[in-house]
Amino acid sequence: MRYLLLKFKLYPNHYYNYRKNRNANYRNQKQHLRSSIKEIYHERGDTIGYRMICDVLNRKKLSCSYGTVYRYMKEMNIKATIMVKKKGVH
Repeated sequence: MRYLLLKFKLYPNHYYNYRKNRNANYRNQKQHLRSSIKEIYHERGDTIGYRMICDVLNRKKLSCSYGTVYRYMKEMNIKATIMVKKKGVH
């Protein structure tokens, strides 16, 4: 390792800073997706589930899977409010 750094005339802290910030794009994308999920959830009256949120995001050209939306909603402690149908009422 030390040999390669000397050969390319790089300081060791350059390499370690690169390694530390490798996932910066992923973290930014995740944060953007989480804020979009929260925004969609609240604008629809807190009753929308992960499947519908995923469909809305895909329509907005933010590709994601149901599992990803479900996991992020679970991390943010967001749950869909589901109305239960009463028997005998049509």
